[in-house]
Amino acid sequence: MTKLEDRAYKAILARERYYEREVQKQLKTALDTIRGKMAVIYERYAVDGVLSKADMTRYNRYATMERDMLAVVNQSTRETLRTIDRLRPEQYGESFFRTAWAIDNTVGVRLAWGKLNRDAVTANLANEFYYISKERYGMEARLLIRSTLSQGIAQGVSYQDMSRSLARSMNIMNWRALRIIRTEGQTAIGAGQDAAYIKAQEHGIDGNVVWDATLDLRTRATHGAMDGQVRGEDGYFDGPGGSRAPFPGFPDLPASERINCRCRLRFEIEGYEPAIRRTREGGIVPYQTYNGWKKEHATWK
Repeated sequence: MTKLEDRAYKAILARERYYEREVQKQLKTALDTIRGKMAVIYERYAVDGVLSKADMTRYNRYATMERDMLAVVNQSTRETLRTIDRLRPEQYGESFFRTAWAIDNTVGVRLAWGKLNRDAVTANLANEFYYISKERYGMEARLLIRSTLSQGIAQGVSYQDMSRSLARSMNIMNWRALRIIRTEGQTAIGAGQDAAYIKAQEHGIDGNVVWDATLDLRTRATHGAMDGQVRGEDGYFDGPGGSRAPFPGFPDLPASERINCRCRLRFEIEGYEPAIRRTREGGIVPYQTYNGWKKEHATWK
């Protein structure tokens, strides 16, 4: 079961990487457009290679420049958020059916998994943190570009320096977008796994739902402590900090327990207990708990 679930999980993550590349391409296109517009402005108005604040405030030049740049950023933001909106239900479905495939091939029986209701999936993934993240992403993107432009003009930087500053701002936007993708993608994966395990149990497949922490030193201490914990009969895991969740990345978890979480679920069918485990950097190893692995690999100062 562990090997099959690992194969399924790798395929799901490959889809997430696809979405990450899509967002990176969108932001690269926006950066190229902004740089092109800035090159034209420098060619028209620069004196000795720089733009003076006094000249740029004449005839609404600065206001026009800022409006044009923000239009590009707004378009890029909309494309990025549409991409992330598509990611969530797709990752849920990928997780559900690939987990179902792993269960079918483990027990040797093809169960009736049915179809997913897209509206129900979207409603299941809805959470306030996601909507706040989307709103902040657009707002922070605009603030970044406005700040870059105003500081560059005030300091009288060259086109090359302005171009580099814009690239740094777009890189920050990219990092923030990837954080949303990875957080919400993992939530969708966890929710899809959870739905598949519940369906399997409804079909009479006996097994325990187990919390699996990622075996590396970036894993939260609270999540490492939950590694190997069997989900309670009430459908929840109990974290050491008092947080409760049915799966990693659960929308009701506080941000400190949810952002960039890389834990996942494992379905332990009776008679198919895991003999191996995948580490983030060391590949496949004999099965061990997170705390046991950490004792061997942590470097204490």
